[in-house]
Amino acid sequence: AYCLPPTAYRLLLTAYCLPPTAYRLLLTAYCLPPTAYRLLQEDLETIAKVRIMSKRLLVTDDAPIIREIIKDAAQSAGWEIAGEAGNGQMAVEMYQTLRPDVCTLDLVMPEYDGMHGLRGIKALNPDAKVVIVSALDQKNVLKETFRLGVSDFIVKPFDKTSLIDTLEQLVADAG
Repeated sequence: AYCLPPTAYRLLLTAYCLPPTAYRLLLTAYCLPPTAYRLLQEDLETIAKVRIMSKRLLVTDDAPIIREIIKDAAQSAGWEIAGEAGNGQMAVEMYQTLRPDVCTLDLVMPEYDGMHGLRGIKALNPDAKVVIVSALDQKNVLKETFRLGVSDFIVKPFDKTSLIDTLEQLVADAG
């Protein structure tokens, strides 16, 4: 067993996204004085509660101003911004790493578009909640996104309230 100061264990608890069982294994694998163990156990319980309650969003759009608008609206409604991406490939890579509750995708982006991102995310997780936020309003494209499993489609310019209502409904449906 390794002996680390209690502050090092607190850093472990907050720095890594591990399931609670992994934290318990960490706590029992290292020698800790009883008071430090109790403090760390309290931290573990707090972190677990926050993770259960948090709603995490990955925002994908090539326009930084649109990303900011989506992020501001989501954060004001209590969402955590897990990350942001500028094209479909970045969205796939970030989704794989971050595993957010919901992902927003623009359709028209340079290099790798939103359809690429949607296909990649759904390949990683068929149950992924993906909302298209795009100015593109063509029926054949809309049909294709829903065929691929998109959760909802919001046309730009959008109302922030409808965006938040859509995001909230998706996490409520998942819960």
